[in-house]
Amino acid sequence: MTGTGTTKWYNMHKGIGFITHDGSKEDVIVRLATLHAAGLAQLAEGQRLEFEARMGSQGLEAIMVRPI
Repeated sequence: MTGTGTTKWYNMHKGIGFITHDGSKEDVIVRLATLHAAGLAQLAEGQRLEFEARMGSQGLEAIMVRPI
């Protein structure tokens, strides 16, 4: 699944955060490894993103992110 959304929050120390998906308002997990793969160090609350997600053991998980 691909979509756009807004960073709900991101905890740099834990290396995890959530993106609120525009289309469904469902939260998508985003992990530090995904950010590093995209050349990003962290996310700011409210930051707009394009992402690709898949269903993981804890719900939707971003596997690619790109700031927009």
